[in-house]
Amino acid sequence: MLSFNEKPVFYLKVLPVLIGLKLNHCDMADIVLTTFNAKYVHTAFGLRYLLANLGPIKDRAVLLEADIHQWPIDHAEAILAHKPRIVGFGVYIWNVPQTYETIKIIKTISPDTVVVLGGPEISYAYERHPLYALADYVIPGEADLAFRELAQRILAGNPPHEKVFPTEPPDLTEIELPYSLYSDSDVQHRVIYVETTRGCPFKCQFCLSAIDHRVRYFPLDPVLQEIKRLIERGATKLKFVDRTFNVRLEHAVQVMEFLLANYRPGVSLHFEIVPDRLQPELIELSRKFPPGALRFELGIQTFNPEVASRINRPQVNKKIIDTIRTLRETTSVHLHTDLIFWTARRNTRIVCHWIRSACSTQPARNTGWYLKTSPWSSNSHPRRTLSNAI
Repeated sequence: MLSFNEKPVFYLKVLPVLIGLKLNHCDMADIVLTTFNAKYVHTAFGLRYLLANLGPIKDRAVLLEADIHQWPIDHAEAILAHKPRIVGFGVYIWNVPQTYETIKIIKTISPDTVVVLGGPEISYAYERHPLYALADYVIPGEADLAFRELAQRILAGNPPHEKVFPTEPPDLTEIELPYSLYSDSDVQHRVIYVETTRGCPFKCQFCLSAIDHRVRYFPLDPVLQEIKRLIERGATKLKFVDRTFNVRLEHAVQVMEFLLANYRPGVSLHFEIVPDRLQPELIELSRKFPPGALRFELGIQTFNPEVASRINRPQVNKKIIDTIRTLRETTSVHLHTDLIFWTARRNTRIVCHWIRSACSTQPARNTGWYLKTSPWSSNSHPRRTLSNAI
């Protein structure tokens, strides 16, 4: 299942020679931070946080992005050309096969290179994950500050004995913001991710964000000033990754009013919204933005009250539909609704009813997600819990 089409085996044999030739044209770096993005237009937000918070060893690190359409062997070559002592991989559900193959190649050619894994896909039930055996270290959870501590110990010749490097959610007032690490090319051609909060107050059993029920807030003024600078640099696609943007009205209003005051034509602002909790004040504010400026991703997930109860997602379906229709009829917000189709045991007639209910609101886009269960997850893993609940 994890195999990825590789170039011929002989290419692997000559790869060290190719890397040697490339060394003359590549800056050396003790640390390479890397991942496979789902698409080129996506940017590795988490890796930029790691790089921004490396402190005294930041100059010894480079950021190297690929996408899942690139050959693992080519990406391994690009990584090893920097002759790193440490390679940190961001692991997500979409890049496990590519990451697996890349690490195998790196360990074959340069077995002393230390591989560190982080990211949501390796943060839970990690001992069952196929990448776990290949890694030297795993950092579960938010690694903004923990990665620096681990890297400093490795570079100083004092590596930890334990494979799992524990961490607690960091104090967001102590984190260096990563926005200056978006290059001019990123700003002009790619999606720029931003955030003002972390965590989610809800307990939906299908979502990893539900593991930590707290919502933590970044100091808002510094973040808003960074966003303003991004817009001034020409960023046109800003996506807020706050899990529930409208969880606290005062905060959301302050952000939207700032964005309205600093808006420039052509800028698109994306937010994740809980529709049955969308406050009238935010709907009124959204009317002041020009067409094309706002994109709301509205998480419906299910219209079945029994399923909503089982997955611990309380919601008012009538209010969801009324809110979406109000947005569609009275604002120019681009609406994107989400439904999740779970297991094959779900009655087809009921699923069709969900689809009709969602489409009756006439959003610009309605996406259906088939929620998969990872084969290496335990019964306590959120995705496993969901499939058992249906």
